[in-house]
Amino acid sequence: MRRTFALVLSFFAFSATAATRDIHKALPLAADGSVSVDTHNGSVTVVAWPQPSVDIAAHIEAERDDALRETDVKISGGGSSVSIVSQYPNHDFPSPALFSFNSLPTISYTIHVPAGARVKIDDHNAHTVVTGLRGDLRIHCHNGSIRVRDLGGAADIEMHNGSADVEFTSFTKPSRFTTHSGDFDVTLPAASRFTLNTDTQRRESVASDFPVTVTHNRASLNGTVNGGGPELRFEAHNGNLKLRRK
Repeated sequence: MRRTFALVLSFFAFSATAATRDIHKALPLAADGSVSVDTHNGSVTVVAWPQPSVDIAAHIEAERDDALRETDVKISGGGSSVSIVSQYPNHDFPSPALFSFNSLPTISYTIHVPAGARVKIDDHNAHTVVTGLRGDLRIHCHNGSIRVRDLGGAADIEMHNGSADVEFTSFTKPSRFTTHSGDFDVTLPAASRFTLNTDTQRRESVASDFPVTVTHNRASLNGTVNGGGPELRFEAHNGNLKLRRK
C-alpha cells in the first residue's frame, strides 16, 4: 500500500514538471494558398484572418527532457503553400508503463490563415477546431474530435471513431463525410439547396431536419433538399449523421 501511494505521489510530482517548448513562425501566403498540417497528439486550432500570411504558434509538452529535445515542428514553404509537420522522437519508446510515462509528446497548434486559404489536416488523436474559413477544408483523423464553425468552402472529412460538429455559413460546393463508427453533426442554413447521397448499413443512421425528396428507395437515404444542388455525401459503416438547419 505504501509503495502504491509513493508511486502515485511520484507520478504527480513528475507531471508537475513536464518539459515544454514554444515555437513561433510567420510566413507570407496567398489569399487562396494552401496550408497542410501533419500531426499526431495534441490539438490543432485554425482561425481565419484578413492577413496575406500564415502565423504558426506551437506548444510542445513532453514527460521527459529527452523526448522534448527530440520533438520538433518542421515548417516550410510560403507564397502559394505552407507545410507544417510534427516530428517526434525517432527511436522506439518502451511500452507504456503505469500512468503512460512513455507516451508521445503533445503539440498544440494555433494557426492563423487567410480566410480563402485551403486547409488540409492529417492527425491521429488531435482535437481540431477550425473557424471562419472560406476556402476548402480537408481533415483526416483516427480518434480525434473535430469542431468547424462558419465554413464557406467545401468539406472533406474522414475519421474512424471520432466525432465531428460542422457548421456551414453557406453550402455551395460538394462535400463528403466518411466514418467507420464516428458521428457527424452537420448544420446548414435553412435555404441550402443540395443533393443528399448516403452509403450506410442502416437508413436510421441518418437523421435530417430538412425534408428530403427521396429519389432512391434503398436502405440508405438519397434525395434532394430545396430542389437539389451540390452533393452532400455521407459514407459510414456504423456511424451516424445528423443534419440540422439554422
